[in-house]
Amino acid sequence: MTPKRKLDARLRNAAYVNGLKMEQGCAKCDFKPASEMECRLLDLHHKKTEEKTAKLSRLVWGHAGLETIKREIAKGEFLCKLCHAREHAKAKKAR
Repeated sequence: MTPKRKLDARLRNAAYVNGLKMEQGCAKCDFKPASEMECRLLDLHHKKTEEKTAKLSRLVWGHAGLETIKREIAKGEFLCKLCHAREHAKAKKAR
């Protein structure tokens, strides 16, 4: 893959994921990013950590195909940084 095609794939992937983040927002609270910059405040939280195959950012910037990215997103939900930390704290406490 040429450097230009890699860059195009990365930009396509980022635009797709950021569009979803802006549309869906945090699944736990009312936060919705108002810009692509604010999309950084949302993480993909995997409901079942054993199903996680890769970090979403690695898929996006590693020029994975959109179908691979869609499959990974389907395994979780977008949470803001605070709600994501709370979910992991609850899971840790439950162990």
